[in-house]
Parts: sequence; C-alpha cells; structure tokens
Amino acid sequence: MISSQRQHLILSRLRTRGAVRITALSKELGVSAMTIRRDIADLADKGLLKRVHGGAVSTSTLLSEPLFSVKSQMDIGLKDAIAQEAVKYVAPGDVIAIGGGTTAYVFAQHLLESQQSSGITILTNSIPVAELVQALEKYGFVTRTNGQGSTEYEVVKFQSDEVERNFRQ
Repeated sequence: MISSQRQHLILSRLRTRGAVRITALSKELGVSAMTIRRDIADLADKGLLKRVHGGAVSTSTLLSEPLFSVKSQMDIGLKDAIAQEAVKYVAPGDVIAIGGGTTAYVFAQHLLESQQSSGITILTNSIPVAELVQALEKYGFVTRTNGQGSTEYEVVKFQSDEVERNFRQ
C-alpha cells in the first residue's frame, strides 16, 4: 500500500472514530509504526489532523470532547481490565455510585453480570449506565434528572443531598 492510500485510510478512520492510535494502524496496515508516524506527520503538516501522543485526532474534534461512542472504542482492553478489578470491591447489597465515563460503563456491564450485583443499589448520573440497568429487568429502576446532559451522556447537577438523605432513612 502506498502512502496516499494509507493516508486516505487514516483520514477515513478519523472521520468514523475521531481518533487513531499508531500501534493499531501499524497492525491493521501491516507497516511499521515509523511509517504511520510519517503519514500522520504529513497529514498534520497539511492541517488535516492533529498529532497527539501515540496517534492523532481529527481537527474537527479538537474543540470538543470525543463522542461517547468514539471513546468507548478506545483502550478497550485497559477499560476491561480496570472494570474486572473494580468489581472485586463491590459486595452484594452495597450502594454504589457509577459516573458517566466509558470506563465506568464497562464497569457497570461487568458488575451487572457478576454475583456481586445481588441486591445492590446503583446511583448514576450516566444515561447509558441507567439504560443498561433498566434493560436488565431484574433490577428496580428509579430515575431523577435535574440538569443538562453533557458530552459524556450524563445528567449533571445531580441532587445528591436529597438522594443521600433518602438512603439514610
């Protein structure tokens, strides 16, 4: 594959994912990491992408946070490992809060598939986590929103004082 073909593919991946990693592109295209670095440098010099440590991001995403769907496809193995380890710290019957990030979502997936999820109560400001919990009908589900959604698909301005007061009763 010649450099123009590789560069076209890199730009295509950036359009769909928002970010690319040098190691992943190197494996996918069967070329060295240095070759990918040169391609990224050429594209950056033309203003078509922004070089970042370990890869590149689309210039259109520089002013905003990458989409949840894009971020959920990044560092999948690392998120999975973190989630599996975190599940070990939850005991049946616990009350836990799960945030709005993609690693927290993977944690929720692992937790809900585990025996530790027996009798737990989940507090979350994450719409994807809330949808995941709701999809598993064995769990009771209550939602309360008071705020604006962010790029993380989470409800902000969470009424934590009221929730805490209700759970202490």
